[in-house]
Amino acid sequence: MEKRKILVFCYWNGCIKDGPDGPFYQGSIPRVIRVESKTDLPTFLNDLRPVTGFDKAKLQIDLIGRYPSIVQHSLVKYMRLPVVDNSSLETMLEVPSYHPSITNVEFYLEVKPLVSRPLPTNASSSANQASLKHEESTEDRNCGDAAKGSHKKKQLILSSSWLDESELQIGMPFRDKEELDKAVKLYSVRRQREHHAYESSATFECKNGGCGWILKAAETKGTGFKITKYRGPHTCKPADVCSDVLAAELQGLTKAQPSLSVTELNKWVREEFGYTVSGDNMWEVKKKAITSILGDLDKSFSLLPKLMDALSSSNKVVMDWQYSISPDPKEALFHSVFWAFHQSIKGFPHLRPLIIVDTIELSSKHPGKLLVAAGFDAGNRLFPLAFAIVTQERLSTESWRWFFNCIRKKVTQREGLCLITSPDPDIVAALNEPECQWAKHRFCLRHLCLKFYEVFHSNLMT
Repeated sequence: MEKRKILVFCYWNGCIKDGPDGPFYQGSIPRVIRVESKTDLPTFLNDLRPVTGFDKAKLQIDLIGRYPSIVQHSLVKYMRLPVVDNSSLETMLEVPSYHPSITNVEFYLEVKPLVSRPLPTNASSSANQASLKHEESTEDRNCGDAAKGSHKKKQLILSSSWLDESELQIGMPFRDKEELDKAVKLYSVRRQREHHAYESSATFECKNGGCGWILKAAETKGTGFKITKYRGPHTCKPADVCSDVLAAELQGLTKAQPSLSVTELNKWVREEFGYTVSGDNMWEVKKKAITSILGDLDKSFSLLPKLMDALSSSNKVVMDWQYSISPDPKEALFHSVFWAFHQSIKGFPHLRPLIIVDTIELSSKHPGKLLVAAGFDAGNRLFPLAFAIVTQERLSTESWRWFFNCIRKKVTQREGLCLITSPDPDIVAALNEPECQWAKHRFCLRHLCLKFYEVFHSNLMT
């Protein structure tokens, strides 16, 4: 197949900004190059060298793609897509193929001097490493002369000399107020104590009034802050650590390894700080850490269209939405979304002529239900077929009618299917409607249906 040439706009020597439609580049005029659609990342970076003039031996080029996350008629929303391998580069170069209204691809170049960094030597530095990556990516977005590598790298707070001290002491220096606050917070967390902070005077006191622990610092001319008064260590008994403080400490580790369980996080805290947090408290800490990284439930719902569009672009997912238009044209009121993966649709003709449907409760700030349709292969193994999320107030006969119609129109037109569901009144009402396309495909196999439904439900809930 003949390779196509993609029009690529490259920006550097400026900075990335965020606007109503997503990221854009400010302070630079793009250089336009033509790139073959099947170019790999090393070749693409090598092709950029003569265009940019950056020395390969001295400067590293990182790529941020401006990826269209939502494309609906004249509405286009973008997101940042780090280009780190051949797959992510291919995703960017395929944009004009999937979205004919977009005729070019935009890349933002982040240029950094090549600096060798020592790797962490123990498990407790996982959070430091994740924080380091976060700080570097934030700095690279700052406006400045990136081509000359003139970014002033911000020293990682957790690598400061005070981290190894067993006790704070008078005369200990800190680079700035932020590092001072971080030191006191980390000191308090490790000792399971809470403190008051007086921002105006850089003073910190133990919340236990009878303890007497106090720390005062003063700003020094041109060198940051220095402890001028200190009375410690604590004489009060250890207490439960504030979940907000512990969540801040776990944020870097959670971002680097989001699948860590409560038990694994507790193990890390025990190794790092020397104490154990109860399971319930650690669960709250993990939720706060995840919220600080990904945002709350409202933000998650607002990002749902981006997630579904990303799934559609990479997996050929078929979808259907139900929503109400808001007075603000940039917003909509979510009702439900249906999706099925292309792989499931292609595989279903080779399974048993059977579809089983069940639901899972989504109990949260925005309650709803996850609708799941699945089949069975010859070995009675579950085969996921289609999914839908429906808000609690919209779950009705109409929602089930819509879900079954989506399966029939978008997933399978296979004849002679047996449909197994729970005896939910709304499901029964939807299936008993004269115009229901499933009416002629239902069979009364009570004992077999109950057996399959019990197997399906038990697997789904686990």
